[in-house]
Amino acid sequence: KGLEPIPYLVYGMLRGDIFSHTCISEDPDRWVYLFSAYTSNPPKDIVHAIYPSLSAYSDKTIYRKQPLSKEMLKENEGYIYMIDSFFKLVVYYTREGLEAQPFPPPHDGFIRREISNIRLSRGTSPLVVFVREGIDDERPFEDLLLEEQAKVGSGS
Repeated sequence: KGLEPIPYLVYGMLRGDIFSHTCISEDPDRWVYLFSAYTSNPPKDIVHAIYPSLSAYSDKTIYRKQPLSKEMLKENEGYIYMIDSFFKLVVYYTREGLEAQPFPPPHDGFIRREISNIRLSRGTSPLVVFVREGIDDERPFEDLLLEEQAKVGSGS
């Protein structure tokens, strides 16, 4: 059980920026920032930076540890998704989510409480980005779906 996440973490490291040729050669300051963040924060937090976690929300039910792929979005019962990548929390509202829940989420709602809990549990406060399907630029969400086709410049 303890070794179960290792393949995901290795895959995440290979697909992420820390081993990216583009990041190392074209943006060395970002690479140094990432290296510093990875070595100075506790492992329980850095796990999210290496391999982000995707949660699905529907009718006040939370489904955690979902696969990081678009296929999962089509098969899942959720209509609001949140990816925690340590540096950034991306909350993605599907069209169904926009109809079922208020946007932006109310401060006393379950999504805001989840965001607050994550922010309070870390030494670094992540940037929160809200994305609406079909309205906003979906790249902040899609870029974190590691199980999609290999990204240009990634380690894979």
